[in-house]
Amino acid sequence: MTASFRFGLLFGFLFHSIFLFSQTPEEKFKVAKAYFDSKELDKAELAFEELFKKEPGNSTLYSYLFQIQISLLHYEQAEKTAKLMAKKSEYPSMYLIDAGFAAKNQKDKADKAQKYFEDAVGKMKANQSLITSVADQFEQRNELEWALKTYRRGIQLLGDDVQVRFKIAEYLGKIGQKQSMIDELLSLLIYDGRRLELVENTLQTQLTQKSEWELFRISILKATQKYPDQVPISELFIWYQVQQNNFEQALRLTLALVSRTGEDGNRIYALSKEAEGAQNIPAAIQILEAYLALGKGTPLYMQARMDILAFRKDQLLSQPNSDTIALQLKNDYQIFFDEFGYKIGNLNLQKEYARFLAFRLDSLDRAVQMMEQAIDLPGLNRLQQAELKLELGDFYLIAGDEAEAALTYGQVDKAFKEDAIGREAKFRNARLSFFQGDFEWSQGQLDVLKAATSQKISNDAIFLGMLIQDNLGIDSNFAAMETFALADRFAFRLKIDSALFYFGKLVTDFPGHSITDEAWFATGKMFERALKYQEAVVWYKKVVEGYGQEIWADDALFRLGMLYSYPLNNKEEGKKYFEKLLIDYPNSTFAVEARKHFRLLRGDGQETPEPLEFVPFDSGWSL
Repeated sequence: MTASFRFGLLFGFLFHSIFLFSQTPEEKFKVAKAYFDSKELDKAELAFEELFKKEPGNSTLYSYLFQIQISLLHYEQAEKTAKLMAKKSEYPSMYLIDAGFAAKNQKDKADKAQKYFEDAVGKMKANQSLITSVADQFEQRNELEWALKTYRRGIQLLGDDVQVRFKIAEYLGKIGQKQSMIDELLSLLIYDGRRLELVENTLQTQLTQKSEWELFRISILKATQKYPDQVPISELFIWYQVQQNNFEQALRLTLALVSRTGEDGNRIYALSKEAEGAQNIPAAIQILEAYLALGKGTPLYMQARMDILAFRKDQLLSQPNSDTIALQLKNDYQIFFDEFGYKIGNLNLQKEYARFLAFRLDSLDRAVQMMEQAIDLPGLNRLQQAELKLELGDFYLIAGDEAEAALTYGQVDKAFKEDAIGREAKFRNARLSFFQGDFEWSQGQLDVLKAATSQKISNDAIFLGMLIQDNLGIDSNFAAMETFALADRFAFRLKIDSALFYFGKLVTDFPGHSITDEAWFATGKMFERALKYQEAVVWYKKVVEGYGQEIWADDALFRLGMLYSYPLNNKEEGKKYFEKLLIDYPNSTFAVEARKHFRLLRGDGQETPEPLEFVPFDSGWSL
């Protein structure tokens, strides 16, 4: 600011002095703040200078004045303001940092700035809150070295304070002294093993380069050799192996630790959860098997068995054609039931195992036997028995005993006419009739279900009913419908190759038939079930392009959006198909979910969409 300009401002300010002279300090403050709020900083500076001269120890006035002076680049005045405030304050350190900051921004005052910073650290008192505030102030001024010196001084004032030592380690990391940081953290952990989680979090935040992790690996290895009986050091070494996704080594170290401490093995089970979180399912299974090897007396033995089953099912669903995994899963199921028996408490597992036997291994006799035995378990209520009977009816259907399947479904329908499970039984009987080629009777049963209150069953009935209604009168001998029913029956049994063969045969044998779009859509579903997503996309696109005005077009658009957005990881393409569905089919039953996914992909979604479901048909081995 030039002398003449500053004089002009002062003259203008004095012009109002008669008015201001008569004002109270509160009124003068309001005027000064109004200048500040309206960004008239030159006027605000003069106003706050006048107020601050009368109250040089007022922290509020100081805060405004110093901020204004720094904004106007009036560093010399700012230095004087901060220096004056430091003299008036019982705790001068914060203001000395401000003075140093202002001095550092002036020519040839770097040494003076360092002297201010040195005084700020030297005049601190033994107060942890004050020490932290001073260090934070240094960090805000980008003086990390001085923040570190602040905490080192804090150790001298407070003694060996753990929290201060953690701050020292943190700042060592921030200024790039990674090895010193690691040494400090390891020393802290030996001093106080309860701080393990805080040490881990600090390392996770500060170690960002591969070379830095290598420094830590060497250091923690030396520490385990030097302090073999320090459990927290061993735990930290295990944690490091987990961060590197080296679960084999983590397991070896964990087993050694459990053996040394005589623990019950819960830390081994916890390690399996780490592997699960890292999506390393083979490692999770290996760790659980090591836990089970400790014996049945371990607290989580049954849960570990159930976890192995869940992991193995995940493996099979991602590799559906793996006979090796299928046999491993069968063995895991059998071990579980040999050890724990067939009880009400594990009824859901019994149903899963039976479905697996029926749909994946074609062991229908054993699946039927299991359900018949489960129905007779003592203590079952009527609803549980009905659910088991529906499973049993499916197994009879797969085995070709259609009369027994119809009878079993009928029993549930009759016993629960007004309930959802009764409607489900009626639907399954209608679907059985469809498989048998009795389309008119099937249509009659489905009409009854259209008013069902359960949306899932109602939709199943509507979809199958529309398929029959749209295509029944086209072919007087029902040949195309019968071929579709045969293909759909194979699809129900999850015989994907056979289903694809007959869907393809239908299109070839009956070119231009009205059922073509259903066959194409079902073909896409079967490829999707086989995890062949690119092939599924081809068939869904054929539905959209060839039958855009038919009932399956919006279904196909939704599947295209889901496949591109998630398993195929092409977000832009997925967004395009969701948008097309919303524009072309605003009344679609998929509109709500499509809108959620579209907004999520666009970056403004607030609602969580339903998870992606890959199992395309109502029945089949799905977990």
